[in-house]
Amino acid sequence: MKALEQTVNEAIKIPSIQTSKDWKDTLHFFVYNTHNLYMYNIWDWTFKSAAIGDKIPANFMSIETHEGRIIITGGGEPGRAKKTCYEFLDGVLIQKRNMLYEWWAHTLTELIDENYNSYIYAIGSSLPTESMDKCEKYDVLNNKWIKLPDLNTKWNFHSSIAFKNRYIYVVAGFNGG
Repeated sequence: MKALEQTVNEAIKIPSIQTSKDWKDTLHFFVYNTHNLYMYNIWDWTFKSAAIGDKIPANFMSIETHEGRIIITGGGEPGRAKKTCYEFLDGVLIQKRNMLYEWWAHTLTELIDENYNSYIYAIGSSLPTESMDKCEKYDVLNNKWIKLPDLNTKWNFHSSIAFKNRYIYVVAGFNGG
């Protein structure tokens, strides 16, 4: 296991900055219809869970940044979608600045600048009149959402992928609803 960890550490050129020692080298996930965040440690194969309460609506999205920060955005139902943004830090949900648009079943992708600052991109959604053709980015350091040009087509039930920390590709899903 140590050889694998050394290989991974040598391959990753981004410094390991953690918001909490307990979050290092974890994958996070939620179980449907619960209000628990689960973290899986990839090195020792252990799980931890944390109750996050009922603030997080259905159809939200979450992302773990290169620093280990967990950001949770949007959600809700059509007609009652949310613009909310939270960070889960040290066992607590912290309200961040609201997003510019309502988001529901969208994607989140992270790009990192030359100073290792995180920018999270919210892309497409299942809300045809609100954000299906929208994109905005979150400056994590400054807690600020920035409007970006509209997408050239509407996207829902899609995936977004960062490539070479410079490009974001949107694939699969449906265009136009």
